[in-house]
Amino acid sequence: MKIKTAKKVLVAAVASLVAGGAFAVVNLDAPGTPPTYASELDYSAGIANTGNLDLTTKLGFGVSAGQNRYIRLELTNAKFAAPFDTTLVSVAPNTFDNVVVSQGGAVGQNYVILQVTSNTPNGTAETDVVSLGLPAAGITIDSTASNVTVSYQLHETAVSAVAGASGAALLYKNSGVAIVKFAKALSATFTKNTSYADVAATPAFSQFETGTGAINATTTSLGTVSFAIADVLNAAGGNVALIDLVSAGAGDNLLTIAGTNADFSSAASMALDPAGTCAGGGVGGSIAGDFKSATFDVFGVMPANNAASPATATVCYVANTTDPIAIQQTTAAINYTEAGTATAVADVSATAFGEILHNGTELQGPWFTTNANYVSRFVLTSQYTQDADYKATLITEDGNTCTTPGSAATGTLKAGKQLIVSAADICAGFSANTRAAVVFTVSAPNNTIQGVYNVVNPTTGSISVSSLLRRGTN
Repeated sequence: MKIKTAKKVLVAAVASLVAGGAFAVVNLDAPGTPPTYASELDYSAGIANTGNLDLTTKLGFGVSAGQNRYIRLELTNAKFAAPFDTTLVSVAPNTFDNVVVSQGGAVGQNYVILQVTSNTPNGTAETDVVSLGLPAAGITIDSTASNVTVSYQLHETAVSAVAGASGAALLYKNSGVAIVKFAKALSATFTKNTSYADVAATPAFSQFETGTGAINATTTSLGTVSFAIADVLNAAGGNVALIDLVSAGAGDNLLTIAGTNADFSSAASMALDPAGTCAGGGVGGSIAGDFKSATFDVFGVMPANNAASPATATVCYVANTTDPIAIQQTTAAINYTEAGTATAVADVSATAFGEILHNGTELQGPWFTTNANYVSRFVLTSQYTQDADYKATLITEDGNTCTTPGSAATGTLKAGKQLIVSAADICAGFSANTRAAVVFTVSAPNNTIQGVYNVVNPTTGSISVSSLLRRGTN
């Protein structure tokens, strides 16, 4: 993430008071769902009280007329943003004759002790409802990693109220009631796509195979990215908006498509298309000079708020139809620039994304040996009209590796020819047993390549021939 120091935006959409839970007085005796605020924002200047931070509770113990009792109100993970206002304290149906702050209640403190004087001549009943309003400035937050909770205590003496929950004259309490919670506002998810460059194209692999993941012969999707803004609040009490979270500056919020073998040298263009058609619209991608990555400014495709969520865009790859499209597995990552100096919008680290494969032939030999007592070899035949490159990939037992790759692990199968490949030329040395499985990947149409494994015992003259297996047909 990046911090844009010159800019901090908060949208006070106070008219929209439906996000993150209902805006209502919190009944500590029967609490409901507290309002939810965006965890990415900074609340050190305060969460405004629009009524959702006002509290009610039963008094908890009857008090004779004219007697004093002590209410201790204590916040966890928050402090008062303005001095506690005793004019916002009341009880019903009976009343208090007097309410004064005995201790605490200042800006930056997390508790207040109130001396309350019971009504004369009626007194106050255990079931009378106490209303404890907080100032409009509300509360400041210590951390968005946990909820804000409040505890109410009624004590007989001031000494007990100072001691808090351990006070000897504690008469009644409501403890740990959540009045504010936090949740991530902005999220991004990826869906990857697999497509195939077509060996039958001219030149080979310069276009895509249709019907197997590509949009058409020249265009494919690497996948989609979906953004969502949750139904949560900002510090002013309005629905959080995109501009509360990230900067609107050009190039400030970038999606990067990369990968260890990413190769966009055959791309005529790349784009991020909200329409999903890859027909030329959307945000153009910037392909790096080494063709190993491409970046896209995502601000324009992100939802403005929860009402517009989710918003999905497709990463489009348009081939230049001249250069072969490389086999590649890509990753997607997002780097945001926050709207303010103290917000914390988490970047999205590199995540597996789209891949482009070749639609050639794959033949597997489930077992072969390089034991010196045998003649062990593979025979590949081609009915293809062009020379085709091949690659032999080994699958070994757990704990066994090919320590010395052979000279024929890669090579070329000539058009219309037969090729004999010695097993020892695929792997010249193993760390343990001299055996493995092999997968031949040949850049030729699947119906033009055949293969067998042949092993001969020179001592006895016995010969074994087995067909190589074709993916999906055995």
